[in-house]
Amino acid sequence: MLFKKKYDLIFGIGEACSCSQILRKCRLQFFSYPYDWLFGSDILSKTKILTDNYKDFINKEDLEDTGKNNTDKKNLCEIYHNKRNNITFNHDFAYDKPFEETYKEVKTKYDRRINRQISQLEKSSNVLAVYLQTPNNGNIVKEEVLKEVYQTFKNRFPNQNISLLYLFCEHSNKKIEYKKLSDNIYTAYFDYDAYNKEFPYETNRQTLQKLFCKLKITTKFMNYNNFYKRILYLTKCLFRGML
Repeated sequence: MLFKKKYDLIFGIGEACSCSQILRKCRLQFFSYPYDWLFGSDILSKTKILTDNYKDFINKEDLEDTGKNNTDKKNLCEIYHNKRNNITFNHDFAYDKPFEETYKEVKTKYDRRINRQISQLEKSSNVLAVYLQTPNNGNIVKEEVLKEVYQTFKNRFPNQNISLLYLFCEHSNKKIEYKKLSDNIYTAYFDYDAYNKEFPYETNRQTLQKLFCKLKITTKFMNYNNFYKRILYLTKCLFRGML
């Protein structure tokens, strides 16, 4: 079963920031990866980009200014859209800096994240890729697509035991409904909507934590500080009855 396995590496592939946020909150992700704070494209396209080592991921000529900013007072940024891969960068291009200057910094950052992720994937034995669909997206991904996503990962990383977890916000289903499509592909349907009218894509983190508290990960890519933080977090989960 999915939740009885230990993973060397767990990372999110979308749909938006909420996936990485909840993985970090549950001490399941400890490094930054390319898709953490991005939005757009779909699960299969993102997987193909990843398995192609993010080729042409953030070419300067593919970026277009949307004329909007992210309204984040702590990190005010101009929003850029990538015409090639349909991915939107909400949190990268500083509002008060020229594009040419910011682009160099952003490109360097993403190159570093790309190299880190590919390197860790190649060094890991057991890997879990998580896709958390936003609550306002009512389009359920077909099983055939998820199987193609898995096969795309396996073709690129044949020596890794890769599992895929796909989460869909089912507003009529408060209890978690699990489906096992294969030994390595799992889905979960339940209501994790934060019901925030201003930000309809926001998730209910407490609901998601109940699910992710069950996951286990080895310390292969953890430093000691993160290890003790995870022990503390699991202790809190135990007392709250979340394990």
